[in-house]
Amino acid sequence: MRKVAAHWVNTPSATYRQAVVVLDDGVVVDVFPFTEELPSTEWLGGTIIVRADDNGILRAYHQEMKL
Repeated sequence: MRKVAAHWVNTPSATYRQAVVVLDDGVVVDVFPFTEELPSTEWLGGTIIVRADDNGILRAYHQEMKL
């Protein structure tokens, strides 16, 4: 599992201010507000965009690069 955080996270259903995206092998498995320091969380800053790929699987992008 990989945890990444950013100032903004845009998902198909909501926009979060300061949030964490949890990835499992490149697939978004959770998104939640950043309320406390979490071990092994990468801070990327800026905006993470979560969108479905051609197969309907949620993927996360930061500066147009897939995470």
